[in-house]
Amino acid sequence: MRVVLIGHGRFGRIYREHLEKRPDYKLVAVVDENPKALEDVRGCSVLLGYEEANNIEHDAVIICTTPEAHTEYTMAALENGKHVYCMKPGAMNLREALIINSLVKGSRLCHKIDYTPAWCEENGFMRDLFHTIGFPLKMSSIRSVMGAPRPEGIILDLFSHDVALCTSMEFFGRRDELRVRCHVDGVKAAAHLSVDDHDVAFMMATYNAVTPRRKLHFDVYPQNSVTNPRFVVTWDQDSRIVNVESQSKNLDIVFAPKPDPIDLGLSAFLVDVEAASWGYVTHHDWFMQTMEILSAMMESAENNNKVVKL
Repeated sequence: MRVVLIGHGRFGRIYREHLEKRPDYKLVAVVDENPKALEDVRGCSVLLGYEEANNIEHDAVIICTTPEAHTEYTMAALENGKHVYCMKPGAMNLREALIINSLVKGSRLCHKIDYTPAWCEENGFMRDLFHTIGFPLKMSSIRSVMGAPRPEGIILDLFSHDVALCTSMEFFGRRDELRVRCHVDGVKAAAHLSVDDHDVAFMMATYNAVTPRRKLHFDVYPQNSVTNPRFVVTWDQDSRIVNVESQSKNLDIVFAPKPDPIDLGLSAFLVDVEAASWGYVTHHDWFMQTMEILSAMMESAENNNKVVKL
């Protein structure tokens, strides 16, 4: 697949290294508005804007810019008839998401968001587990994040790493009664998602952590066919360990640290592009749902812990 990489900052360089090592990808151009960011690029075209890529034959774009530019480049690529693989978040608000959705709908283009846990091995394991014992009724997530917080960063991290995971697992099935409350103080953020005034999810993110961590806890109350009254499932995304606790007994399922999550995402993109070429358009089931929740979380945070009903 011939790709144009847009954005050559920290993550763009990581993606470039992966693309250059893969025989199933051919990097034909790198785009960045900053000429200095392109000084070390070799073996392909260097461009200051995506419009310059019109004369370069390519099948897809990979977007690694800052979040506020994701929608602009996604729309430009889709309107140009190219498949899109975009770093999270896929958009910044519901309005942008609706525009992107309208461009993808009815086309034979693949639009994929780089949320790597969505297609890693342990995610598939948990899907199968929940299909067997029942879907979670409650989730809690505690995250520590390295680096200085951006004004929108905490909300976006809560959204993309936690809400997207749960909506992809059909966690929030009763959408009509969903409420969102989010509080941000610049370094920490806490979000509550509730149904019928009962919390179904609690998420907390803390910035400037020495060691980044991501842990998700699921309370699962099994279906009637299972006699055990309750399971607690914990997913440690950094150690790639899934722990299942039942009747005071624990089982750890440890997944190998390889393959690299970026390679997993790039491989999944190839599969989805092939499917799209036959008329099946790949679009994450949780894309619109998460954008609704993201918009509500931002509104709630801006209004100091306001409760927003979806």
